[in-house]
Amino acid sequence: MQRLKALVTGTLPTFVDAGSNFGSSEITEDNIIDQMRRLNRTLLFMGDDTWVNLFPTQFNESYPFPSFNVQDLHTVDNGCVEHLMPALDRQKEWDFAVAHFLGIDHVGHSFGPDTVPMADKLDQVNGWLTQVFEKVDNDTLVVILGDHGMDPKGDHGGDSENEVNAALFMYSKQKLWESSGDARVELDGILTSLDSMEVNFGEPYVYLDGTRTMPQIDLVPTLASLLGVPIPFGNLGSIIPELFFVSRNQKGVELSKEENLLSVTRTNAIQMHTYLVEYSNQRMAADFSVDVLSVQFAKAEEMYSSFWNSRHGKTNFTDSEIEIMKSIYIEYMKFMRKSLLAARRVWARFDVPLILVGAVTFLLTLGFSCFVLYLWWSNNGVISQTSMVLFTVGGVLGGAVGASTSLVRELVRYLPSDEVESVLTPNHEILVLSIITGMLFFVVSSIVEIAVSKHKKRSVEAVPKTKLSLPHWFMGLLLLVLWVGVPASDSFTIYEESVTIHLLQAFGLYMTIIAFNARKQETYGKLLFHSLLFMVLTRFSQTSTMCREEKAQTCIPTFNAMPNSSVASPTAVFGLLVMIPVVLIFVRRALQNTDSFNSCGGFIVGYMLPIGLSVSFIYWVLDTLHGYQQFVGPWEFMKSIRVWWAKIGFLACSVSSLYVWASEPTCLGSTKTVPPNQTTSLSNKKNNETAKQPRNDAPTQILGLQNPLGSAYLVFLSCAYLVLSMFQKPMGGVMLGVEMVQILGLIEMHAVLRDEWREWTTIDGKTQLDNDEEPGKGSNDASSSFSLLFLFSVVLMVLGQRFFFATGHQFTLASIQWEVAFIGLFETSWILGPVIMSLNTFGGPLLAILAIPLLALWKRRVSGVSEDKVRRELGTVFLLGIIFLGVWGFVATSLAGHFRRHLMVWSVYAPKFLGVDVGMVVLGSFFLTFGFGAVGLAWNNFRYINSLLVRNAKQT
Repeated sequence: MQRLKALVTGTLPTFVDAGSNFGSSEITEDNIIDQMRRLNRTLLFMGDDTWVNLFPTQFNESYPFPSFNVQDLHTVDNGCVEHLMPALDRQKEWDFAVAHFLGIDHVGHSFGPDTVPMADKLDQVNGWLTQVFEKVDNDTLVVILGDHGMDPKGDHGGDSENEVNAALFMYSKQKLWESSGDARVELDGILTSLDSMEVNFGEPYVYLDGTRTMPQIDLVPTLASLLGVPIPFGNLGSIIPELFFVSRNQKGVELSKEENLLSVTRTNAIQMHTYLVEYSNQRMAADFSVDVLSVQFAKAEEMYSSFWNSRHGKTNFTDSEIEIMKSIYIEYMKFMRKSLLAARRVWARFDVPLILVGAVTFLLTLGFSCFVLYLWWSNNGVISQTSMVLFTVGGVLGGAVGASTSLVRELVRYLPSDEVESVLTPNHEILVLSIITGMLFFVVSSIVEIAVSKHKKRSVEAVPKTKLSLPHWFMGLLLLVLWVGVPASDSFTIYEESVTIHLLQAFGLYMTIIAFNARKQETYGKLLFHSLLFMVLTRFSQTSTMCREEKAQTCIPTFNAMPNSSVASPTAVFGLLVMIPVVLIFVRRALQNTDSFNSCGGFIVGYMLPIGLSVSFIYWVLDTLHGYQQFVGPWEFMKSIRVWWAKIGFLACSVSSLYVWASEPTCLGSTKTVPPNQTTSLSNKKNNETAKQPRNDAPTQILGLQNPLGSAYLVFLSCAYLVLSMFQKPMGGVMLGVEMVQILGLIEMHAVLRDEWREWTTIDGKTQLDNDEEPGKGSNDASSSFSLLFLFSVVLMVLGQRFFFATGHQFTLASIQWEVAFIGLFETSWILGPVIMSLNTFGGPLLAILAIPLLALWKRRVSGVSEDKVRRELGTVFLLGIIFLGVWGFVATSLAGHFRRHLMVWSVYAPKFLGVDVGMVVLGSFFLTFGFGAVGLAWNNFRYINSLLVRNAKQT
């Protein structure tokens, strides 16, 4: 949308305008379409329906077609041809026509540029262009251009040469410009002079592969001048000189080519100067350096007036006068290019005071969250009701102060700025003051309560710190700092996927060292196996790569079949098949090891999960065959089968698995015990062997009590894995399976280490055994347990980031897998599409963050005192997850603001900032909604079952 806006208004497209691609609104700025309507010109439109959103009433005839389904290669193009060819048979009835084709763009997104479908589409378009050229009359100008290019993969949105450059081709049966001879040499000389303008701004007079380039906005004044309509008021483009360096008859007066070029250029310059002066008067803070630019403009105007006053009505020009006209033209061009440079500088301004206010509020909120975490842990999972009430009261009072005063605005005046007027509003002030005062009231009241509590309990014995937790703290903090600190360097951001590899391998090596220091042989074996497997799988995840444009010379993309294709490779599809039994084996084994392969665990993991993964595999087989153009001719119907397979299969498998789990979120089972002295012997007549069977009155044993909540939540995580894998491309599905196996290894390592150090802690030189049922024992367990929760929570966050990259994503707009938004859809859905895109883009991080509660639940009994401990640790990991997301977002936001003047701000820091902050919101929302909800369902169900067991035990 921002490119279309620039092509009709002449204004600069902005980074923020990219968001309007998903919800375009009517253009209210002056534009060339409105200028033609004011002159009662007849306008036609056909093609991309974005145009009718921008101009809902301006076209006399419009034939819009849905534009957002990149899988649809022909509907828009065929619609354009259907209406364009008849329109060319009645050219005298209209003045201006727009035909916006989309087939080439959609083929690029779906298959890539160097593919058979692209060659077929280009041949088709060439055929249509031939028809157009044959049909147009002598008075019609055909302008063919692209609003953007595409990268080697067929996508766009980045800043590479292939993406930001597009061709411009003009055709007329009349002669448009001098392409050879003395006139061409003369024009080249003028362009060479423009090349050397001392404005520190080579564009547009730069050459790409020997072809001169120009900004797209230069088309606006060019078309306006050719059509005889006023140039749009806010235009910052300059006319294309080739089209006006021709002789022209103006109202019976023959203008030479130099005179014509100068006349049109002067009109362009007057329009631009008028706009800059008016804009500066309206926006006093906008430093266009109008005084300096006005001097340049006045110089050109003075030269122009002096020249024409000295001619005294002569009609012919001497060679010296021609050279003077060229120099005047160059002065006007200097003014216009300096003006464009000034506009770009001004519109790259930042509201530094508002940035600082937001950053400070963000930082204070993070500090407040850490304080709440400290209170939760130290108070055994209890937060004072008084503090909560005062938090609310403080927020209300702060909002009232913000509404009645300008306290924040007064403070903002003392902050540094880019000399622009801050857009700080009263709503900002109310929000900031309510947050800060609410947190202040909470912190002060909590500190007072802590002080009073300590005064009443002076005899409390100090708990010595164990050295066992120090390495965990160091490792956790090191990983956290290195992970969130990536945006501090543009090279680290570009190579972030390699950074995550090294961080995870460092953790794996650390776990290996811990294994060799384990006191128990069983602990040594488990830690060594899982740490080595973790490192092997981390290295394996590096086989899936999606390269940034900056790494084109050093990176080989493997996510798709070919570097220049968006189609999956057959190897990845086969890997998806292999990964199904691998994931099932690991999940099943994890449940069986704790006697939890019962109830919904046995049914979902044993039946529904393999069925759902198989349905997903079949869909991606169909999608890959479609990508290789196998559904042609008699197999055309398979395209619809592919969509319906996803629509019905994905919906049925995902909804049914989650429904079954939510209906009975437990993995508990029962069996009859067989006491040694109470068995019934049965004679086997064939081999006279004796079999033992339980008697009918034998007591019942409940299975899975040693892991009641952990097993139930793992089944939920398996359902989440099923849903997320459905919307990953084949290589992404393989990587998501690898991540699932690594998550199982991590929670197992955490359980082993937790139990290892729970069994022994050293206090005053004596070994103390911890007992979940007896408070007071193992008092040092709290410190060690918290350090483990901290370390493994950080590792899960880094693991999620690793598989953000492994599933084919980067922090660039060009890496977004737009085609995934149409899985199971025949047309664009503004509800399902964004949801599917979120699940695809953040599938890796989402699976990892949803696994964090398992650190508190896995292999934990939930009864008596242990229930309070589990509740405390569960609240801790939820707070840790939210805090880590906040730190991740805060650092990326702050560094993006810090590097706002960096050379790579728009290519590296801005996309990173947007990706991280959107990810922070999406992941935080899913984590709290589904993670917290799943734990609540499982816990309530267990309490109900446990109450029934207690009741039955009392009755017997």
